[in-house]
Amino acid sequence: MPIHLIHRWSLLLLAIVPLGSGAGTPSTEAIVTFNTVCARCHEGECSGRLSFTDARNASRGHILRHFPAAGNQPGMVGELFELLDHMKEACAFYSLQPPAGPARKWDGKALERYTTANRRNLFIPIGRLVPGDYRLHLRMESDVRVKVHLIAENFDLVVETCENTSNGKLALPFTIEEPGSYFLRLYPQKPVRVEELTIK
Repeated sequence: MPIHLIHRWSLLLLAIVPLGSGAGTPSTEAIVTFNTVCARCHEGECSGRLSFTDARNASRGHILRHFPAAGNQPGMVGELFELLDHMKEACAFYSLQPPAGPARKWDGKALERYTTANRRNLFIPIGRLVPGDYRLHLRMESDVRVKVHLIAENFDLVVETCENTSNGKLALPFTIEEPGSYFLRLYPQKPVRVEELTIK
């Protein structure tokens, strides 16, 4: 392809899908947003890096159609595009460190950065689990109905349920059959702070 056309396409791509502020390193906010809003439809789409045509014709309109708030957050559209590109090429969640604190026990402060700005969704990397029986304990600031997904690194759902808390608490038993990294996705039906998360 002639160099002048490559340059023109590059300029068009920048105009259509502005890069996130991290220039290839998406923010934690963007990662949590992508994995709670976008990833549900794109998990397992391992078709390789997006082409220019995909980016130009689909990404910005698609993102804003399904997550209009991205248009009000500088750089968010570009970061979400980068994360979609990563998922399609690597067939994996973008790397995100588990919350700081004791092993698999986190308070509300540690969980803040894994919560969307409107406190509606959470995406928490809980680290590596080995085969065995476990129990997930949640403590919320108030009672709420919450959808819970526990996801393996290959996108298999280990837990998929919707439950009501009682006195702000919820306990869910689950079994791990394959060793690997696991991720927790929470969808409270109203904005609420998660005060504590423990997996034993």
